[in-house]
Amino acid sequence: MKAINYMPTVFLLFAFYLNMQCQNIEILGKVVDGQMKGVPNVKVKVVGESVCVTKMDGSFNLYVPSNKEYVTISLENCPNPMVSPYAGRVNLPPSGELRIRVCAMENTKLRDKVESLGRQIGKLERERQLSTRQLAQLHQVMLDTILFYENQVQQLAQSLDEKEAQLDEKEVLLDERQGQITALEEKVELLQQQLFEALEEKYLRQYQTYKDLSADLNAYRSRLKDVQRELPRISDCFLSSQGCDNFYSVIKKYSETRNIVDETSSSMVEAVTHYWDDQTLPYKLQETYDFILKTLHEPIIFDMVNEQVLTPIKDYSTKQRGRMAAQKEAERGAGAAMEALAPLIMELDMKIDEILKRLSDNI
Repeated sequence: MKAINYMPTVFLLFAFYLNMQCQNIEILGKVVDGQMKGVPNVKVKVVGESVCVTKMDGSFNLYVPSNKEYVTISLENCPNPMVSPYAGRVNLPPSGELRIRVCAMENTKLRDKVESLGRQIGKLERERQLSTRQLAQLHQVMLDTILFYENQVQQLAQSLDEKEAQLDEKEVLLDERQGQITALEEKVELLQQQLFEALEEKYLRQYQTYKDLSADLNAYRSRLKDVQRELPRISDCFLSSQGCDNFYSVIKKYSETRNIVDETSSSMVEAVTHYWDDQTLPYKLQETYDFILKTLHEPIIFDMVNEQVLTPIKDYSTKQRGRMAAQKEAERGAGAAMEALAPLIMELDMKIDEILKRLSDNI
């Protein structure tokens, strides 16, 4: 009987497994309580993907598809509810180790604060004024703040308990103790509300800055490409007034968008410096503006197109030069401008796409 060779099949299965692993990314994380202690034996699930049970220190690892923007995490066999990340949403790729926090149900004050925070974030989510990343960041910062101050209140209560045990005037001290705790809780509540409002304002301004910046840069490259498309038809300017009007309309719209970019560049760089944590972004944005204004506009549009294309058209329209001579010079200038613009527009596309992606990934 002829032996059957299973090696090709095994090799193909192994290659398929490796290929699947290469298409996935690993999420490392821990499930922790309010004291940042690991919670063991909790089933962590990525909805529709993988499952892992936490170890004694609360750690876990999951594999998720690399082509997704985010995944949703859920917990099973956990005695306490998950409070972070918000709505179980994890943006991909994750930045460092993922911490999943759960809230002890016996701490009713903490639970109420966390639930109130969830309602506030939910309201902002329904209003659709912030991005999902901003909502997650706002929730995380506020949750950290709530847990920090709750720990401060607990430490004060414990300290007062210890002092109370050493004194005889229990009733007098009890009133004083409750007064100090109440005063701290009121102060904490005010600070938390002020922080929430400040962060909400920051994220709103950040999101608006991104929308304005994106609109300006996309409008500029669109108008620049209109100029590029119009240059091969430059001879129309010498054949009819309509052809000339079309070209001037394209140039006018380009100039308007270029002026907006020029006038807002400093304020946009300042806004990115203020509202984004990554301080390499303002420099990257400034490089993009310098490329637009100094590498593209000044030498190509302002000098080349203006002198070698628009000037012959004006000379012909004012009868300072004959049609044939003016048309030939304009066509030569248009050809030179098209040749110079082609690689620069490709580079501009890459620069704008890169800066907008980096800004978007950090809001």
